[in-house]
Amino acid sequence: MRSSLFIKVLVLAPVLLLIIFAYSSFSADSSSSPIDKVKKATEEITKLLDEYIKDPQSRKAETLNKLMVIADQNFDWEEMAKRALSRFWKERTSEEQKEFVILFRDLIKNAYIGKIDSYSGEKVIFEGETIEDNYAVVKTKIITPAKGTEVPVIYRLKNKEDSTWMIYDVVIEGVSLVNNYRDQFTSILQGSSYSELIKRIKDKLAQDSKK
Repeated sequence: MRSSLFIKVLVLAPVLLLIIFAYSSFSADSSSSPIDKVKKATEEITKLLDEYIKDPQSRKAETLNKLMVIADQNFDWEEMAKRALSRFWKERTSEEQKEFVILFRDLIKNAYIGKIDSYSGEKVIFEGETIEDNYAVVKTKIITPAKGTEVPVIYRLKNKEDSTWMIYDVVIEGVSLVNNYRDQFTSILQGSSYSELIKRIKDKLAQDSKK
């Protein structure tokens, strides 16, 4: 991942949380459109984060646990991991694929979900949705209150076999989150082995756990 994008993603992490989990928490309700469910749930997630920043010391663990419960119930980790590993996914055994999904989930958790301390009341503008067959796109803009800057963010969703919409990618200013991980993984795999990739991911997770 390019350094400038990496920094930007970290800055936007709380906002990504806001929209991603907002959508996820209502994804089981197939009667509403994707954008309606995002809007409704955004209010509830905003309330959760607003309460958190009032007392971050005692509420952080509880808040993170609530967010991860929502994510695990509704986030399509396998689809994201599969797309991130790209053509190398088919080369892996079933057990290796399962392990990779778990590791990828933990990467996302550490990189984004754990960054809620930087939340500062960002606002979200919903610009519309597009649904085509089993795929949907929700377009938004994120307004930072301090600088008043606008950042376009697109959420890609897939309708699963049980008619549940699931998020499988986030695009920030035209740059795909999944594609960035895919670039990193491909770069490693082209010059090294799959076991080396797994080692690097585990080392990264171990390093993050000590912070």
